[in-house]
Amino acid sequence: MGTTTRFSTDSLEGTLILACLRARYARGCNRAFPYTICDRVSWPKVLAIARRHGIVPLLYEALSENPFHIPEKTSAELKKQFYQDAINSFRYAAELVRLCGHLQRHGVRALPFKGPTLAALLYRKLSLRKIRDLDILVTKDQIDLALDVLKTCGYAPATAADHSNVSREGKHVLLADQSAGFQVELHWAIADPAFGFSLRFDLLWAERQNVTLLTHPIATVSRENLLLILGAHGTSHCWESLKWICDIAQAATVFPDLDWTSLLNNAHALGCKRMLLTGMALARNICEIELPQPVERNVNSDKRAIELCKEIQSRLFAPKRRLGYLERILTFIQSRERLRDRMHFICAELRPTERDRRVIDLPDSMRILYVPIRLVRVVLFHWRKAIVPLLCGVSSVSVRD
Repeated sequence: MGTTTRFSTDSLEGTLILACLRARYARGCNRAFPYTICDRVSWPKVLAIARRHGIVPLLYEALSENPFHIPEKTSAELKKQFYQDAINSFRYAAELVRLCGHLQRHGVRALPFKGPTLAALLYRKLSLRKIRDLDILVTKDQIDLALDVLKTCGYAPATAADHSNVSREGKHVLLADQSAGFQVELHWAIADPAFGFSLRFDLLWAERQNVTLLTHPIATVSRENLLLILGAHGTSHCWESLKWICDIAQAATVFPDLDWTSLLNNAHALGCKRMLLTGMALARNICEIELPQPVERNVNSDKRAIELCKEIQSRLFAPKRRLGYLERILTFIQSRERLRDRMHFICAELRPTERDRRVIDLPDSMRILYVPIRLVRVVLFHWRKAIVPLLCGVSSVSVRD
């Protein structure tokens, strides 16, 4: 298993869920399924954990083969949730086909990623991944056209904040079709500018591939670029969901012929290698997949990625609590191998906001003073929620560099 050790948890419910995932992913795994704990677990907790981590479809798939070990009520509830999620996934897939057709007819170059295209590409079944929205990437100069097209399809910014977000300062605007209950994130970037991860649209478009959705070919990102995006996306959410780790495990399983050395070199050039390695290491430790040799070597030589894995794993099955501000910031900083990317993120976090400007009105010649004002506001606001817990040792996040 390499330098990092096989992950385990003291929670019976967590142990059962890990066993279900490993039964799916582990190659040649001879370990007997822990049927002996089925009578001792809290099944409501098992379902709650699965919902929280977005893995109800995978749990249902694993347990449906041996339903006699599950209480009848739990089995019925799990089956109901699975079919509700599956129907929702097919509805979203049909909606994506409809929207892509409209966008294409109006000359918009649209690249859906995640959602139905990811489910079809990685899992080969729409029903095996929970979908809650559509992510569609367009080139920045076609945002207005794409918005107009989606408006004719029944979509509008979901909230007043999303109306203002069309200023292109972030990475996407959330749109909603209130009548049908669909949501679309229209992206002009993969990640927020502050995160410091970007893939040029022209490159993504040139390397695109088609995936079949409900008999329709839909353009999406290439396998290699998808892995880079999955690593960045998981990192941006501090890998709080098992669903994102399973996506990495699934990609490593269904793409065995990838040129992993080339992929790692590209990730290194883009400054996102550690994010990818962390995701791959988590997939190895959680799902017990066998990593490609180039990835295994790189994971085991990156001590910071190993430390991050241990920190992330320690909270996967812990009682749910919202990560503190500094915990998230430190995770983002440690996930980057290049100093310039870490400094870019820190500077972006210290960039004054409208609230900082409302604290004190400074003339343009003194704008530099907003930086210490911002720093003081961050410290004061997050003192109790983030800084005190860190000082008291609740978080083991290392700040060494």
